[in-house]
Amino acid sequence: MTDRAFLPLAILLALPLLAFDFGFLNPVPGLASTGLLLGALFLTFRGARAQPPVDWRLIAPCLMMGLLVILLSGAGHMFYQTDDWSIRDALLVDLTRQPWPFSYEDAGKLQVLRAPLGLYLVPALVGKAGGLLAADVAMLAQNGVLTGLILYLFAREAATRRSQSIILTVFLLFAGLDMVPILGQIVGGGQFFAHPDAWSGLEYSSHVTLLFWVPNHCLAGWSFAAAYVGWRRGQASLGALGLFFALALFWSPLAMMGALPMLLFAAVCALRNGTLTWSQVPTPALAGLAALPVFLFMTRDTSAVPSGFISGKSFYLAYAGLLATDVLPGVAFVWLGLSTAKDAARPRAELALIAAAMVLSPLYSLGVGNDFSRRAIIPLMAVLALAFATSLVQIVETGRLWGQRWILPVMLLAAMNPAVEIIRNIVLPKTALSTCNLLDAWRSGPDRDVAMSSYFADASAFTSLPSLFRPPSGEAVKAEGRRCWGDGKRPFLYNAPLLDKD
Repeated sequence: MTDRAFLPLAILLALPLLAFDFGFLNPVPGLASTGLLLGALFLTFRGARAQPPVDWRLIAPCLMMGLLVILLSGAGHMFYQTDDWSIRDALLVDLTRQPWPFSYEDAGKLQVLRAPLGLYLVPALVGKAGGLLAADVAMLAQNGVLTGLILYLFAREAATRRSQSIILTVFLLFAGLDMVPILGQIVGGGQFFAHPDAWSGLEYSSHVTLLFWVPNHCLAGWSFAAAYVGWRRGQASLGALGLFFALALFWSPLAMMGALPMLLFAAVCALRNGTLTWSQVPTPALAGLAALPVFLFMTRDTSAVPSGFISGKSFYLAYAGLLATDVLPGVAFVWLGLSTAKDAARPRAELALIAAAMVLSPLYSLGVGNDFSRRAIIPLMAVLALAFATSLVQIVETGRLWGQRWILPVMLLAAMNPAVEIIRNIVLPKTALSTCNLLDAWRSGPDRDVAMSSYFADASAFTSLPSLFRPPSGEAVKAEGRRCWGDGKRPFLYNAPLLDKD
């Protein structure tokens, strides 16, 4: 049985899959995939009406908090938007203006968009009806509501309003101690960077950073984490956990790579407890089959995407810094909290799994800029942040906080990282809504010297499955040589000093 509180989140995650079925697949496989998805949703939530009602006094402030933080991220173009949005806005423009599916022509080569499109399809559909401004507002609303629903599910880890407030505050401001080496650089005469997570070249982002830079990966990882902690509380079935894994795949396959060990861990726990039954198999099976066309879509012509293991002196120095600032403090704090807990065998095993993933992930690189390690860790880090917040709640409720006053300055030091992200987005000029297509935006942005293999596949890669995918329609999108963002002097941030607009 799965709590009804998970239903709105599942629907919002599922809508892009339904849009993909009708927009990118041929009619027969599209209808089949839709039927499988609706069947999985029905099996998961068929008894939801018998569950306790939604706590509106809690969900309302969570939704407001979610909309506020997404607004500050630059969605809606009322504030500054980070570098990655130069590409995301262009994707939304093309998906809004072009018939689905469509192709690009670059240097005489015909290519098809191949990327996780879960974040974009619903706002793009709204944009097809109401224009680019409507699409932009729909993106703001979608991401804000998703964030609010996830925060609501996380807040239910605690029973009292004060404890729920602590959990939400700690979760949103969760970050490593990246400010320690950065402040050391400043003392040594260095500059204060506007994107502090990337100080070493490797990066485990703060939660605010994730929402501001990569909401598609973030919302996918957090949604799975919400389902996972719901399963742990007995409010979501193992089948529901498999459903959320399949739904989030279209938003971020990288985040789901990190979620896979947690899904297997939950299955092993259910097997050991004797709670794994055949009745739980149909839901993830139907969801997996429904997501299969999306998986095939995202894996077309991926041989050009850079990958491989990393080594070298400079890497190991950065790696040691990452472990010291972003892994050891949080894991150690949670482990100390479990040292006095009863029946802590499973939480310790869970923490060991998270720690192992955080230690091993940077050793393998997949995608431009080692995207694998930075995104696969998102669902695991969310569970760690909740464990951190829960341990802090226990300290507060038992009156031991002032006996462990060292916790407060450490948390304030960590909170400086997300504070920099928020203040920077408020202080810098708001980013104009660009109408550039993806080719022009790419060449005008910070990744102009990076290959587009992460987003494009050769058109021939889709002809091998003609019965599944619809062929591109309309004229191919071409570069227009436009200067995006008005005067072309949009400030980019990656490794740039704070407020440096050149």
